[in-house]
Amino acid sequence: MDAAYGAIVGRAKSKKATTIIPITTAREKDVGDKSELESYWWGKLAAENQPRCLFLTISGPSLKSVSISLPFSVENNQVVLGTQTDFEPTVVNMLPNWP
Repeated sequence: MDAAYGAIVGRAKSKKATTIIPITTAREKDVGDKSELESYWWGKLAAENQPRCLFLTISGPSLKSVSISLPFSVENNQVVLGTQTDFEPTVVNMLPNWP
């Protein structure tokens, strides 16, 4: 996964992009305490069967990064959408060397 995001950043830099807007599927969980972040490991939310979401992030050298998520589930072969969040500040760890 890191190689794919690294390629996105490389292309954005070579094209002098001002913004990257990735949309990914993810798992989400409210974080009540910073210590929860320190105990996170890749795949933990899936192992805990946390809800899935579409996760959109907007970031760039002259922007404060923000994200929005849209929870979803699949029931009886149908996609069921939850309630979309508002844009909120975010830390973008998946884009190496960006911004």
